[in-house]
Amino acid sequence: MILQKFHYGQVLQPRQLVLMLHGYGANGKNLLELACELQKAVPQALFISVNAVEPWEGGFPDCYQWFSLYNQNLQRKELPEIAASIISANQKLAIFIKQQLNELQLGYQNLALLGFSQGAMMANYQAMTLPQKIAGVLSYSGKVILPTLLQQNIIHKPKVCLIHGTDDSVLSFDNFLEAKQIFDKLFIPYEDFALTNLDHSIDYRGLEIGKQFLQKIFI
Repeated sequence: MILQKFHYGQVLQPRQLVLMLHGYGANGKNLLELACELQKAVPQALFISVNAVEPWEGGFPDCYQWFSLYNQNLQRKELPEIAASIISANQKLAIFIKQQLNELQLGYQNLALLGFSQGAMMANYQAMTLPQKIAGVLSYSGKVILPTLLQQNIIHKPKVCLIHGTDDSVLSFDNFLEAKQIFDKLFIPYEDFALTNLDHSIDYRGLEIGKQFLQKIFI
């Protein structure tokens, strides 16, 4: 499966790949603008931002979602029919990741996932269930989805960087606290950064944290 993707970086032979996963109702171009700043920390990395697997149910053109949120409570994502859609999206993403790494002749250890909001939910789950361990995950304003299934299906435990605004009005700060509890329970290594006076977005502080994290896991 080939998802529509967008590149940033003029690296002829990249040493790393940063795959960027956008939020609900956005598209791959939405996050790509962050790559200009992040690549300063990892100049040998190629940044790819990809459209999610489904057209957005909100109806606007060129908008996408990883899974549906209509008539669904995120706290009840363990229901079989809901979990199936999330797992399906992750399976499609896993195929895409393998294709990109093969094309670039890179290993999973050279991969980092960066996700925002629903994309961060995908990144957290995907990283733990891939066949090989990746370098790490940058999780902005996200949540740990399917924690019970994750515990059952976890294969690897790459380091995660959790970043969340304390004033998030879309995915409340409670999701950040819950993610830390889940990762502690599953012995998943992580860094955590609570950013004061920040709503559902990525600001200059989050970018700087992201740059430092990418440097640590890649260089």
